[in-house]
Amino acid sequence: GPVEVRTTPLSVPDMDGVTCWLETSATQSMVDFRGQLYATTSGGLLRLSQDGAVMGRLTTADGLPDNDLTALAVFRDRLFIGTRTAGLVEYDGARLIHHVFRQPSAVYVSCLLATPDFLLIGLLDGGLYDFDGHQFAQRFQPPRATPITGVTALHAMGTRLFIGTLANGLFIWREGE
Repeated sequence: GPVEVRTTPLSVPDMDGVTCWLETSATQSMVDFRGQLYATTSGGLLRLSQDGAVMGRLTTADGLPDNDLTALAVFRDRLFIGTRTAGLVEYDGARLIHHVFRQPSAVYVSCLLATPDFLLIGLLDGGLYDFDGHQFAQRFQPPRATPITGVTALHAMGTRLFIGTLANGLFIWREGE
């Protein structure tokens, strides 16, 4: 069936008088975005200096839909952030945009992979989505074979895409099948 993704801009909530104490020691992934190092943690997105000092942090107090962040990738000069309970967040350095996977429904982004043509989004409670910079699809879901679900790892090598899953082992997409 057709893929349905709801995309909405995120805004900063009214946090007047609220203080967040968040644990950020468990780092899930790191990427370089516009010359800055970013890290996902269970307590938000950290912006780090070259020597590892925390220069800034984005949390639900700044508009993120979830503090428990799982994956990062840079695609088309935007930072894409996976969450455990709220889908995918897109960050252009100033604004946050929220992408929620409605059909098929899934929220737990376990891994992200940027290729020259697509951002691949692996979902632990769903399948494999892809984004070409304009629209979401499921181009790499096999049409007649076992559907890919419970994605745990993504790797691209040449024209091949390796998709690790929780229950169904390894899928290899090569030359269009």
